[in-house]
Amino acid sequence: MRWLRLSVIVVVLALTAGCASMSRIELAQDGIVGLHSIDVVMPPEPQEYAVFMENHPGASVGGLIGGVIIVADQTAKMNRVKQALQGQHISVSRTIADALVQRLKATGYRVRLVEAPLDRQLVSSVNVTAIDSDADALLVVAPRTIGFVTANAFAAYEPTVTAEVTLLARDRTTVMYRGLHSAGRQPALGEWRNVSTGRTFENVDSLVANPGTTAAALTEAGTAVARAMADDIRLSAASPAVAARRTGRG
Repeated sequence: MRWLRLSVIVVVLALTAGCASMSRIELAQDGIVGLHSIDVVMPPEPQEYAVFMENHPGASVGGLIGGVIIVADQTAKMNRVKQALQGQHISVSRTIADALVQRLKATGYRVRLVEAPLDRQLVSSVNVTAIDSDADALLVVAPRTIGFVTANAFAAYEPTVTAEVTLLARDRTTVMYRGLHSAGRQPALGEWRNVSTGRTFENVDSLVANPGTTAAALTEAGTAVARAMADDIRLSAASPAVAARRTGRG
């Protein structure tokens, strides 16, 4: 199982770098006038939460030895946090999805939550082609980091959630909107819109000392990301058909 844990850290690093090069696509309000129904697509909760140091001291060693130091240290930290949170029964992915569904339903859209299979050929990407949906659009949420991130060995850990969210048209290929959203530690590169969580943990000992507080902080980061997504998309003013239905005219 050790190889699996090591791969988790490699994945976190790859995702942070890969998505940082992506740019936003703003939503054209006139392009979504006909939307009545939206399926919110969400992958399952990750098996382990990230515990990641951006500028690890092991990097100064360099080469294979430096890489081994980094992976061993961060794997050990991830294991400690995973064990501490085992009894908390949290799901950040579900928290994000539920918040988005609630906001869209309140706006007037017909909404369904779909848990999507992952595309194993594209790291942590949702396999849209496997989704059975007849909705007018898919709102695909792909979390990239869920966990705790610190800048260096002397900085505090921030509960951090980063996610790419894409609105796909009925043909499932046309991108109507793409946003990059983060709560907590903001990725260094890319067009991320960041919100602060206001929560920090001095070190890993602090993360595991009170699992309930740690779990709540991570859940709050997920909620903050979902709210930022909903506010950014601004679907509430987009569809006259939905507005008419809300007022009883449709």
